[in-house]
Amino acid sequence: MGRFSLSEVDAIQIQSYLAQSRFDNSIQTAIALLNLLGIKLSPQASQTQTLLGLGKITLRLLGKSPLALIDLPNMTGGEQLAAIRILASTNSTAYIARPDLLPPIILSEVNLSMQYGNAAESAFGYAWYGLIQCGVVGNIQAGYEFGQLALQVLEKFNDQELKAKTFFIVETFVNHWHQHLQETIAPLIEAYQIGLETGDIEYASWASYSCNFHGYFLAQELSELDKQMGDYAEVYKQFKQEKPYTYINTFRQAIKNLLGESTNPSKLSGSVYDAKTIRTLQEQAGDRTGLSFSYANELILCYLFENYAEASEAAINAITYLDGVTSAAVVPIVYFYDALAKLALYPQSTVIEQKQIIKKVSSHQKKLKKWAHHAPMNHQHKFYLIEAERHRVLQQKNKAIELYDRSISLAKENGYIQEEAIANELAAKLYLELGKEKVAQAYMQEAYYCYAKWGAKAKTDDLEKRYPQLLQPILQQQKLNFNSLETIAAIGSTSISKSRLSSSSNNISISDVLDFGSVLKVAQVISRSIQLDELIANLTKLILENAGARKCVLILPDKNEWQIQAIASINPGNQQLTTVLYSQRLDDCQEVPVQLIQYVKHTLEPLVIDNCQTEISGVIGDYMLQYQPKSALCIPILNQGHLVGIIYLENSLTQGVFTVERLVVINFLCTQAGISLENARLYQQSQQALQDLQKAQLQLVQSEKMSALGNLVAGVAHEINNPVGFIAGNITPALDYLKDIYLQLKELVKVQD
Repeated sequence: MGRFSLSEVDAIQIQSYLAQSRFDNSIQTAIALLNLLGIKLSPQASQTQTLLGLGKITLRLLGKSPLALIDLPNMTGGEQLAAIRILASTNSTAYIARPDLLPPIILSEVNLSMQYGNAAESAFGYAWYGLIQCGVVGNIQAGYEFGQLALQVLEKFNDQELKAKTFFIVETFVNHWHQHLQETIAPLIEAYQIGLETGDIEYASWASYSCNFHGYFLAQELSELDKQMGDYAEVYKQFKQEKPYTYINTFRQAIKNLLGESTNPSKLSGSVYDAKTIRTLQEQAGDRTGLSFSYANELILCYLFENYAEASEAAINAITYLDGVTSAAVVPIVYFYDALAKLALYPQSTVIEQKQIIKKVSSHQKKLKKWAHHAPMNHQHKFYLIEAERHRVLQQKNKAIELYDRSISLAKENGYIQEEAIANELAAKLYLELGKEKVAQAYMQEAYYCYAKWGAKAKTDDLEKRYPQLLQPILQQQKLNFNSLETIAAIGSTSISKSRLSSSSNNISISDVLDFGSVLKVAQVISRSIQLDELIANLTKLILENAGARKCVLILPDKNEWQIQAIASINPGNQQLTTVLYSQRLDDCQEVPVQLIQYVKHTLEPLVIDNCQTEISGVIGDYMLQYQPKSALCIPILNQGHLVGIIYLENSLTQGVFTVERLVVINFLCTQAGISLENARLYQQSQQALQDLQKAQLQLVQSEKMSALGNLVAGVAHEINNPVGFIAGNITPALDYLKDIYLQLKELVKVQD
């Protein structure tokens, strides 16, 4: 037999059957060999056998921490070493095709170690036992401790060939129940690299696959993830790793759907995976893991695109095969989306169905509450969002609103941007039901930005079709073409070369210059700024970063005067960007070309000047002659045709900086800035009106007869004090409403006095 022992040869045979999807052959071979070695396993799972195995381990650990098992002696018996190696080679097969046999196999491994001492393979067995504790028994703390024990045993024996296996199990099935899912990524990448180095291609493949689907649940940018998955899929194909190849393409197809590469984004079928065909093969092979992943992805897609009945059907199938993904991070995802889908169906359901929905959702929530106790960073926002939806369908709207905001805040804090998007979208729908369109607009725009940052173009397209009235400011920005290019050309060839203004240039849009995610990311930063100083700092910084300028000046009106509000510049020495806030009259400022700015203020047209050369008389003043900037641009900030500000940009070192492409970007930023500057002004007014309203409240509550009305005013004031309601694209109606309330209350106070 050469250098191979009997157990090693048979372990290879078992793995060969697994690679060929001959799961029954793999299991039968392992059981026959184990019986010869004195490990009695039945081909049919026995709950009694499982309970006895758990009982033995519990008794042996009585009064001890699992970590104490690190001090066990080394296993020396030949038969026991052979048995634990065969058991270790069988785990994957049982997990995929015979999850009913997985507990007795793992329990046999752990009991062998506890009875005869630790072997290097004990690390693998302890890791799997951590999976059983977390995913089957539900004892997450014990499971986590066994995972840590596995890593300690691995380090003690320093067996490189077991590293990929053990890291994969601990990070895929154990640690995410106790720590942020993000923390599993680096160890899984390490497991992949170690697996390649040691020749453990199977577990290198599994580790990289887990890393990828964890990245999907962590809202890694979709186009990047699609490319990453495609690269790994080629590796699996090269190494003939059929299962990881199929599984990763399941997720990859879902991602392609979200990227907009499918005519029906809720149907899991396309260029890399066809559910209808592949599921039939998976059913024939008994591949419960593959089926669960497939239906889970279909569930997510159907829910996101509001095919709730299909989502609910997919959830039934995903849960049916959930034993094929025991303890994996996909388990809470399935329960989360199933609960949301069922609650979405609640209003159209019969009374009996509604009772069943609430009962099922409550059952899911018990699980999520427990998981959130151990890993709130992964699950608490999910729990709150389902609770918000439950309160919504039960007509407890105020509680629902509070829970939506909690979910949004925690999802954002912990980096789950896709679930932050869902929470914002659902909150927007509730505000629409309540007739509060302006507040709904703010939440829906935030949902849009989150989906866009994730890269889910199919979802943002879907939102545009369903809610164009709420997304109007964003849609205007996306459709924006830099129409002022023709005007710039008419100003003179010295302002900007006509050669740059080809017929195609006139049709350049912002999406041609920046990628979709970048566009929305920049817009989001500006639109979120509601305090004027913060907005000014963000705006000047973003324009400098995207315009090729070295200096940016923001000029805003203040009553009847125009004032320099900020000057941002890049230090030529250390390349650091600094922004200085000003409050200086434009005509008194020596650091800007006043004549050029005055020209743009009166004409409302942008002007580009290279090398201080232009045919327009009167715009080259003392500043331009003194400093001789190589490139200069002055552009108005307009909101609905009204001038709300002016931006002056210059680059003193380089000529021709402000190209057509950069002008598109700058114009886009100025359009968003115009909306945000107006919002900031209105928000300041709203805060003043709120202070007046609160004063009126104080006067009202001093009277016993008016106490009820005073409480009403307090509620109105609390609602108005939430900035989210005022950050929407146009808050004028809300402000007018607030003023009307205030005037009515003043009259009531007069009557009371």
